[in-house]
Amino acid sequence: MSLRIALFGQAAFGRETLDRVRANGHEVVGVFAPPDAGRPDALAERAAELGIALVRRRFFRKKSGAPIEAALAEHRALRADLNLLASVQVFLPREITDAPSHESLCFHPSLLPRFRGGAALQYQIILGERETGVSIFVPDDGVDTGPIVLQKGGVEISPTETTSTLFFEKLQPL
Repeated sequence: MSLRIALFGQAAFGRETLDRVRANGHEVVGVFAPPDAGRPDALAERAAELGIALVRRRFFRKKSGAPIEAALAEHRALRADLNLLASVQVFLPREITDAPSHESLCFHPSLLPRFRGGAALQYQIILGERETGVSIFVPDDGVDTGPIVLQKGGVEISPTETTSTLFFEKLQPL
């Protein structure tokens, strides 16, 4: 079954997700990446290179939490079957996460629910965790909360680990 996928993300992890999804026969109908900040974004560059609709947006919700109508319209126009969230640093409104028929899946670099949020990697190292993994979950209104769909553990955190080596060498490939 081939799906129409809207990909939200950034950097090398977002690009790798885009490439793998396409290699598995799915159609990426749109990419949502952060605005250009003067440094090239690997995901945005790949989407542009492939001619995939690219939206560069920093926010999807107003300070009140209400969705930004333009963001909803951009997403609706894609008619996606599934949203994939790969290295997303912003909160998406439920009107976007729940819109596709298969809703959304989010990738997270820890074994949820213990380490949530943007500093999950750092806290695993600071607190001396010896093992970690990755989680895929259905996002809800919380910070990295929602039903867990899949987890893969067994990734050793060495005493000399950095967030960079942990993520790029061990977790991203999973």
